[in-house]
Amino acid sequence: MDTIKISLIFTLTFLVTALHSQDQWFTEAKTFQETLNHDYADEEHSIFSEEERKRFEELGGHPFFEIDSQYRILADFEVFEVPNNIEMNTSSERMANYVEYGKASFDLNGKKHSLFVYRPADPRILKMDPDGLFIPFTDLNAGELTYGGGRYLDVKIPEDKTKLLLDFNQCYQPYCAYTSGYSCPIPPVENALDTYIDAGVKHLDLDQLNADELLNKSIAFHDPNDQWGNFKATLDFLMIMADSSERTRQVFIDNKNQEFKFTGIYKEGELEYKVKNDQPGALWNGKPEIPEDAAKEYRISVDRALLYRNYYTYLYGMPMKLKDPGTQIEKEIKRVRFKGSLYDRMRVTYDPEVGADIWYFYFNPDTHALEAYQFFKDESKNDGEYILFEELKEIEGVKIPKIRHWYYNSDGGFLATDVLK
Repeated sequence: MDTIKISLIFTLTFLVTALHSQDQWFTEAKTFQETLNHDYADEEHSIFSEEERKRFEELGGHPFFEIDSQYRILADFEVFEVPNNIEMNTSSERMANYVEYGKASFDLNGKKHSLFVYRPADPRILKMDPDGLFIPFTDLNAGELTYGGGRYLDVKIPEDKTKLLLDFNQCYQPYCAYTSGYSCPIPPVENALDTYIDAGVKHLDLDQLNADELLNKSIAFHDPNDQWGNFKATLDFLMIMADSSERTRQVFIDNKNQEFKFTGIYKEGELEYKVKNDQPGALWNGKPEIPEDAAKEYRISVDRALLYRNYYTYLYGMPMKLKDPGTQIEKEIKRVRFKGSLYDRMRVTYDPEVGADIWYFYFNPDTHALEAYQFFKDESKNDGEYILFEELKEIEGVKIPKIRHWYYNSDGGFLATDVLK
């Protein structure tokens, strides 16, 4: 067999082995997370009361970060020749006894980090798990996306005492994160990581809202007196484009009488779209005859009046419009960090006759106000746009965004800003 064939076989064998290994660790992390959910939902072994257990199942179990290989780290490991016996603070008055077994050091997110690794001092625990090691830690997610009291990672004494595998995809939170009555070790200050560990379990608050509850609370914030169905107002706004050019727009919405009007000022003339009881119309400088060059330049057609009506009533009618027929809201609400802020995120799709886009809506975790949204035509391509709100303006008893900034999902490029006058 010639050298090229030998090299090719070796390369293919290496790739197959690497892929198998990757599949294996991913499967192990996924199995760990599924088992964690199963154990807390199990009627016989769950730490929850029956009411809490049912709520746990209703919320879909633990939320997790996406399984990510960058948080599976082979750290340098120093085993202490003379381990220190320490008392670790807990959430109660009890002190937990551990041995400082060693220290794991690693690079992550452009920084060097280290974690002290502990071994239980209680011989009864050691007898049950003689090779078990314990790593309590906090990171910059603590108190936001993860439990403020930190998370735990269990590992085994490695055969190679110079390296320790840390798979943060398998970290979990203490019992104290769920309910009172437990005495949980508090991560020592030396195990406070100055970075985000976006892996493993997120904080599960059994009092958190499901999608229906969140939507109702958000509507109560934006439309406390149920005025959207009778909303009637003229909205004048200025659009500032990426090239700094400005466009004047006016939208008239009369939900009670099913009327809509859009007016746009262009350099060649004025465009007006009208819809009354689902009957569309288009005018150019007040006349139904649309010049061919204007129609081509601005894609003017009678049918686009309906598109404009649907578009503007949808955007300004949020979150109330999420109650419309054909809207499919995923039950699980995810606490996420988006563009530097913390939100409760809702994922929405639609019946085929309503729309094909995928939408995400971002709500303030404290007030439940809708503060951003995002849509994709093909999420796998990261197309579409995201929109951030700035300020709210109350009109006819409804709180709507005064300023909206539009950006491309693909590269974060600025698209436009619209400002209500």
